[in-house]
Amino acid sequence: MQAGCDLIEEVPFCRWDHTPMFDEDPESWKWAKTNSKHGAFIDGIELFDNRFFNISPVESRGMDPAQRHILETSYEALYYSGYTKKSLMRSLLGVYVGAAATEMNYMPATACSSGTGGASSITSNRISFCLGMQGPSYTIDAQGASSLSALNNGDMSLRLQTEHYKPNTAALIGGAYLMITGTTWIMMSAKGVLSAQGRCFCFDQSAEGMAKGEGIANLVLEREEDAGKDGGSKPSNGTIASTFANHTGRGASLTAPNGLQEGELVLQATRAAAITPSSVDAIECFSHGLPLQDAVEAQVLRRALRGHAEVEAPLSLTSGFSGSGMALECAGMAQILKVLASQKFGAITPLQHLHQLNPEIEQPSRDDAALFASEVITIEGLGSYCGTTAK
Repeated sequence: MQAGCDLIEEVPFCRWDHTPMFDEDPESWKWAKTNSKHGAFIDGIELFDNRFFNISPVESRGMDPAQRHILETSYEALYYSGYTKKSLMRSLLGVYVGAAATEMNYMPATACSSGTGGASSITSNRISFCLGMQGPSYTIDAQGASSLSALNNGDMSLRLQTEHYKPNTAALIGGAYLMITGTTWIMMSAKGVLSAQGRCFCFDQSAEGMAKGEGIANLVLEREEDAGKDGGSKPSNGTIASTFANHTGRGASLTAPNGLQEGELVLQATRAAAITPSSVDAIECFSHGLPLQDAVEAQVLRRALRGHAEVEAPLSLTSGFSGSGMALECAGMAQILKVLASQKFGAITPLQHLHQLNPEIEQPSRDDAALFASEVITIEGLGSYCGTTAK
């Protein structure tokens, strides 16, 4: 956390040969090439213990690698939460996964199972099937907000339970994104969202787009009063005060940020948590290297969380995407796990590659209203609230 590891590298040859589709020209997308060649990649995505999940070798070969690996991380999260294969069978445990249409759809059909092996809906359903869980199970595709939307749905399924409505006893939350072909890079270069520099440069003046990253991650949610009923000892790594989701509605364009709605979302989340805006110490931001969006997010958070009272402590704004890449549908899981780690160690990680603040970000009238740290910040006090954003 102190060092701020940079996990970005050039596209490894074991994924695909990126040379034929790379061209430094910013307009290279016009002839089906990309000017980006860096990303954060997971080692060993070809490995999978199919026998553990009772999946035949033929079927496993036709499965999206993301489906294979989220099976493993899902069981790992459940195991460390006190569950076993026996206790999971026929349990009322819900599965909420953030994932999108797999890049397998751009690959030649490899096996007879490719119909389900490449379907995003099966990413969550296969977890429930293989482990015998009978709670709600569905996949949410909201690009960068996918896994935090899954977290919101899982949280609501537990928070809004009544004597007559109890869809699940616990919720398995997950996110999955892997890169297995360069085709999508060309499409994203055409949209102008990929960085030729190979880094997101969060909140920095040199930001020009994002670097893609990979991620497979899970966590288990339980109501405090239900902890331990279905599995055994389950150590808690954190508590969710509230989650909230909305839409910007009609705007200048489909992707244009709406500062008013984003600010209202932040305030609604603090009201739902029954805390004051100034109680929030830090935000793990959805800063993915697009200067306008980054500036709007910084301004919204500063005004919403530090604009209504005397500032006792600065609001720390940070993001890990510059070092680990933007993992799209798994980005929210990376954010929430980073927040949990920060809370555990009592430290807020620094922004990587921050040399000169984005000039579009309005400087606060009070010097201590917002803080873009380039070094580790210690969280003081017994109580601390940290948040995440996604869009």
